[in-house]
Amino acid sequence: MKNQTKSNWQTIVFAAIATLVFIIATNTLASAQTTYKVGDRVEKLSAGDWVEVEIIAIKENDQYLVRFVQSGISGALYNGSELRPIKAKAQTNNQNNADNQTTAQTTKTNRFGARDARICDDTKAPAKGAITAALALKYLNCQMEGIFSGNLYLVENVKVEVGGGVPYDPTLGAFDSINVRVPLYPIRGSLLRYQCKDLETEHVGPPDTNCNTYNNPKATGYCYKTTFGDWKCNMADR
Repeated sequence: MKNQTKSNWQTIVFAAIATLVFIIATNTLASAQTTYKVGDRVEKLSAGDWVEVEIIAIKENDQYLVRFVQSGISGALYNGSELRPIKAKAQTNNQNNADNQTTAQTTKTNRFGARDARICDDTKAPAKGAITAALALKYLNCQMEGIFSGNLYLVENVKVEVGGGVPYDPTLGAFDSINVRVPLYPIRGSLLRYQCKDLETEHVGPPDTNCNTYNNPKATGYCYKTTFGDWKCNMADR
C-alpha cells in the first residue's frame, strides 16, 4: 500500500513538472513569434485586412518602425503585439481584376519616397448599364491616386460595393462633366489613404516621416459617367 501511494505521488509530481515545462515552452515560443529584427517582413492589420510590412528599425518598449511593402511608404510605428508573422492568403477575383487593369509601379520610389501613383489605362467600361464592383475598384485605385497641390496621394486595401442607380440630383454634390441622363451609382466600402510631402522641397525632418495615413473604414461616394463617356469614381469616410 505504501509503495502504491508513493507511486501515485511520483506520477502526480511528474505530471505537474511536465505541465510546467509545457507552459514555459509555449510562452517562450509565443514570445519568440512576436520578436522581430530589422529586415523581417510581417503583417499589420490595416483597414480590416492584414497587409505586409517590413521592419526598418527597432525602438524601445517593443516598438517597430515599419515600411508598407505594397505602397513603399515608411514611418509608421507599431507595438510588437500589433504585428504577426506572414500568413498565406488567396487574392480575390475582385482584387485580381483591379491589378490586371491598372498600371502600378509598386517597387519604384520617387521624390516622395514611395511608389508612383497608379494610372488609369481606360475608363470607358461599361459602355452601357450599371458599373460592376470590379470596375469601381479599378477606377478608385487609379483615380484617387496622383499628385494634387504638391502632395502625392496613394490608396491601399480598397474594398467597395455598388448600390442601385439613382437619378442625378444637384443636392448630391458637384460632379465634373457629369452626364445627367445616366444614373449615378452609390458606392460604399473602406480604404487606407496616404498623403506624402515632397522630400526635396516641402518636407522637414527624417525622410521616413513625410507621409500621413488616413484610415477610411466607412467610406461612401458615387460612380458616374461623364459627357465624354468616361466613368469617374470617388469615395471617402465623411
